[in-house]
Amino acid sequence: MMSKELRTFDHFPTEQTCIVCGASDDTKCVLIAIDGTYDDHISEAVPVHLGCAVATNYSKSVGLIYRRTNGL
Repeated sequence: MMSKELRTFDHFPTEQTCIVCGASDDTKCVLIAIDGTYDDHISEAVPVHLGCAVATNYSKSVGLIYRRTNGL
């Protein structure tokens, strides 16, 4: 069962960039697991700004929530 509380971090890592917006602004962030890297409930992850990680669209026909980004 997944945790109901989303774990956030107050500072974005200075040596990384957000995979959604491409910036490294020092705002709250979350870690997003990378598919295919799970090993005994541990996985590699990338930081994403909290605002960038929030889904903004819903495709009811396929049951998918997502965030539309520029250029994709």
